[in-house]
Amino acid sequence: MSVIINTNTIIKTKTIVNSLPPISNSLIFYVDAADQTSYPISSSKWYDLSPTKNTSSFISTISGEVIPPFDPQYGGGIQYRGYATSQNQYSAIGRVAELQPENVTVNIWFKVSGNTFNGNPVNTIFRTRLGGYIIQQRSNQTIEAIITNSSSSIPIDSGTPNLTSNVFSSPFNFNQVYNYTFSLGNNKFKTYINGTLVSEQPTFANFVLYNKDILNGDLFGDSYTAIGCDGDNIDRFFQGTVYNLQLYNRALKDAEVLNLFNSFNTLRGFNV
Repeated sequence: MSVIINTNTIIKTKTIVNSLPPISNSLIFYVDAADQTSYPISSSKWYDLSPTKNTSSFISTISGEVIPPFDPQYGGGIQYRGYATSQNQYSAIGRVAELQPENVTVNIWFKVSGNTFNGNPVNTIFRTRLGGYIIQQRSNQTIEAIITNSSSSIPIDSGTPNLTSNVFSSPFNFNQVYNYTFSLGNNKFKTYINGTLVSEQPTFANFVLYNKDILNGDLFGDSYTAIGCDGDNIDRFFQGTVYNLQLYNRALKDAEVLNLFNSFNTLRGFNV
């Protein structure tokens, strides 16, 4: 089915793709550009499809149009411009305590289209702060996932060393679609690429930032959690396309991760 939507003088065509039934009892954030409910292409927001409804606004650090380019390939994606001369695009979710649970799974479909960096060899695809979790592109053409327990300057738990972290990185090809998943739970940090477990590390890092004084404070700006940039730093802009993103408040099982990969791969025609 195709729908023509008129946004001022620009006409865009969007194919509506039915969303998969989420694992609803643990889903805490879910955006999907192929679902018109989640991304009406005349809008400047991602609409969260999860029960928590943490809707994200598209924001530019330079004045001008904030609606990002819509990529119709594979049913729909959001194109983040990276360090564009006219606009640096990102999606701000804000300070949301439930997006930094004690256990978590992050599942994202994306492709990297550029490697422009600005004084730092990292571009951030998705991040929560302080500490928290990060998926980022490095200048050595790797994708890196990191979990950290806290900030070096603000102790969250006096019994846990600051900046306890686990890191996994892997090479990628430009303009190739990837499904990247990592989970934290049961003292394990597990990373999956295209549904396959590629790394399993023991971890005792309590990275949860369920500290309302910090989450509700003004120390770190409004973009505490963000897609397409380095959170409250509002820097390290990602150049590429994000198709969908899901967060769960538990570590999904290997079979669940594989099922998610197979379902989206078939539904969206990624052919990964």
